[in-house]
Amino acid sequence: MLTRRSLLAALPALPARAQAPEFPPGVTAAGQALVLNGLGSRRYLGFEVYRAGLYLPARSSDAAAILAAPSTKLVLLRYRRDVPLDAVQKAWDAAFADACRCPPPAPLRAWMRPVTAGDTERYLVLPEAAEISANDLPPARIPGAQAARILLSTFIGPAAPTAALRRGLLGLG
Repeated sequence: MLTRRSLLAALPALPARAQAPEFPPGVTAAGQALVLNGLGSRRYLGFEVYRAGLYLPARSSDAAAILAAPSTKLVLLRYRRDVPLDAVQKAWDAAFADACRCPPPAPLRAWMRPVTAGDTERYLVLPEAAEISANDLPPARIPGAQAARILLSTFIGPAAPTAALRRGLLGLG
């Protein structure tokens, strides 16, 4: 007797769709091979706003050591929701106020734009500067090692927007 289960088992397997992972296990940025350190999700009022991946030269869960290391680092964001410009500005103002009691750097402020669900942002942290880019738009450069560290600390420092995002990016949860 044929059953639904036996019919399904007799069907040939369909080939798996080849699809690039949303956050690949490794990337190259500024000529440096980086590995995925951890993944986090930024939620606001119960809704997922974006998912983020932190890429480092070697995995680490020590935020202070990551921030102090003069190496290339990358934070990759993939947005799940639209975010209007005023909300983007308020979020960055709060992030920098919490991280350093200072305003966002002028290049970051000038680069800000409304976000559309599906957008991708890259925060490339270099030993002497940071570069930020979105989708296929030209990058903006934020000069200075200290400014680059503060930018990264807004994701993994003690004043990160949420503990869950920080823990995820540090590979702790």
